[in-house]
Amino acid sequence: MSFGELIGIPYKVKGRNLDGFDCYGFYIYGEKMGGHDIPIVEYEDTSEKTFNKHEPDVEKLLAGRIKEVPYPVSEYDTIVFYNNSGIAVHVGIYLNNGRFIHCDNHGVHVDCLTGYYRTNRRYFTWL
Repeated sequence: MSFGELIGIPYKVKGRNLDGFDCYGFYIYGEKMGGHDIPIVEYEDTSEKTFNKHEPDVEKLLAGRIKEVPYPVSEYDTIVFYNNSGIAVHVGIYLNNGRFIHCDNHGVHVDCLTGYYRTNRRYFTWL
């Protein structure tokens, strides 16, 4: 399956499969398609939750397995994090030409790294 085939899958809180995703669930699914093993964690402790209150801080989970890279990004499969006060609040996967694929309340779709998504973002790649 390719990323293109995932476009249009609906948003679902704590969604982890083709019936629906949240951003973390989509990210896990997408990275597994690329051969990366991502821990599936659901935090109950509110101090460990992200801004969205149901997704773990993916950047924290992957510490030691990823490294930050500068923009402009040239690598397909670069991880795009959006931060709020140092906590990753949204995650997507960079495709190319300033575009990334992610899941938000509109479901899985491709967006440009402009507009709403132009600030507070950081980029990481696998070690």
